[in-house]
Amino acid sequence: MADKVLLLVGDSLRNDTLRSIKGFKDVKPLLPAYPQTSGATFSLSFGLHASEVFWPGEYDPYAEIIGNISRDVVDPTSLSIFYFFRKTAEIMSDSSVAYAMRKAGVRPLLLRQIGVAFGVSGFEEVSPGNRLLNKTVAKGLQALARAIRFKDEPFTQLVLFNYFIRMLGPLGKELGKGVPNVHIDFIGDSMIKFFKKLGEENKKLFVYAHLFTPHAPYMCRFMLNLKYTVAHMFLSWLFRPYSIDEVKWWFDERCNQIREAILNNEVLKEAYKEYLRCNEALASFAERLVEELVPEGWAIMITGDHPEFFGESCMISHPRVPPLEEVRVPFRVAGMEKPEINAYTQIPEVAAKELGVEWEAPSKDDVVSSIVTMEPNYMAIMVATYEKDKGLIYLYDSKGKEVWIGDEGLKDKILEHLDNAKKLRKKWLLKLRIRNKVRRRTQ
Repeated sequence: MADKVLLLVGDSLRNDTLRSIKGFKDVKPLLPAYPQTSGATFSLSFGLHASEVFWPGEYDPYAEIIGNISRDVVDPTSLSIFYFFRKTAEIMSDSSVAYAMRKAGVRPLLLRQIGVAFGVSGFEEVSPGNRLLNKTVAKGLQALARAIRFKDEPFTQLVLFNYFIRMLGPLGKELGKGVPNVHIDFIGDSMIKFFKKLGEENKKLFVYAHLFTPHAPYMCRFMLNLKYTVAHMFLSWLFRPYSIDEVKWWFDERCNQIREAILNNEVLKEAYKEYLRCNEALASFAERLVEELVPEGWAIMITGDHPEFFGESCMISHPRVPPLEEVRVPFRVAGMEKPEINAYTQIPEVAAKELGVEWEAPSKDDVVSSIVTMEPNYMAIMVATYEKDKGLIYLYDSKGKEVWIGDEGLKDKILEHLDNAKKLRKKWLLKLRIRNKVRRRTQ
């Protein structure tokens, strides 16, 4: 067993693309941790999905949870979901893998490389280089990117930001250290030095590092390909259902109409090439980590939070609904005895076992839960399960009616998942009520 474990997560990383890179044929496919970064952190901390403690279709728990966690988290948009994860993680902190590690003498650290509200739970948040100069220059470059592409989404602006860093050459590489949202090419050296120093200072250590590479629209892009970035983002919003009530129609009718058009689209082909370049950059960094850290007593786990889509199931980028086709994230270990891997292996459980920490994930089935925000501002949770390339999606429409899409032969599996989730929620709601009673008495 290793005394130091690094969990490296590549945002939007797919199993098939990473496996196509030389030296990575041994990666194993896993069901994705979650479709959103903050939710992935929640899942990798607690060993369950947020939807297992939160289900809007059960209207009373919805009102109680949202109302008591945070009075300002009332609008069901994606940003509110991020903060919901954070607030939920704070309340459930003594159930997380980080809490168990602290009790066992392991220091759990979260290396932040993305500027969003994480669903952290007991991790100490750190950065490899938060120097004042870095922050000042980064703010200036980010402001310039926003001014040039003010009508575009933030991710498109970040492509420009990374281009500016690249354009500055060695100076940009130095300034980019420790700055959020920077491509791994710029921050890799700094991160390795940071890990080595941590290893020297700590006897037992667990580090969860969430990278922004290869996240759409792909941080390794050059300015020359910006038109593909903009077009890709446009397509990703155009080819997806916007209303919760459109989902069934999308799979029944719309998908067949546009499948061929999407798969033959030149923009998507260019985007996929850039995505492969990002995967290769991340794979190169991962190899360096293995070469430099494993001899110093580290164990390394490499995975992704959610896959990226390039036309599969008529989806592009991060789909608003779980796809019915099987697209999984990778899992690979180094410096440790290879664990038994199945489709839904609990990664935090693997980390705990390697460090000799007693902790078991409360959820172990092969059902993927997704919290998805639809337009206009209507949130639904959808659950999909995969079995031999078959999927089934379960959701509530805007009128509260149940909808099933896909192979209904998997219905029992989802119903069992929902029943287990309901039991977990009852325990959590009881804890929430007790917490609120104690708070009122102390006020």
